[in-house]
Amino acid sequence: MRTSILAIWLFAVIVLCSILGSVCFVLGGVVAEQQCYQQYFSEREQGVLGVIRQEQWSKSIQIGRDSKGRVVLLGSVDSKTLQENLAIELMTVIGKRDAYHAVVSLEVKGE
Repeated sequence: MRTSILAIWLFAVIVLCSILGSVCFVLGGVVAEQQCYQQYFSEREQGVLGVIRQEQWSKSIQIGRDSKGRVVLLGSVDSKTLQENLAIELMTVIGKRDAYHAVVSLEVKGE
């Protein structure tokens, strides 16, 4: 009788440790991924800020980030041409794919 109680307790402890270990492993992965996204954003933020602080952009555009750490620009530009010019300027700082992703959320006032 005493051995069966001990075996049950041992089994319960092993199951509980396995479950908690798995949960902690998954949570650790999620936290690490978020830290990678934040670092990705931080690396690009200063360069993008340098571009949008220029006189023609500074009044109407703010910087943000999406859930994957990519730069997203918020605000508006006067024309589609200005939006494209901004994307071209950003390409040298953050690359082509990220530059177009950043400007796609900008509102174009002329449209």
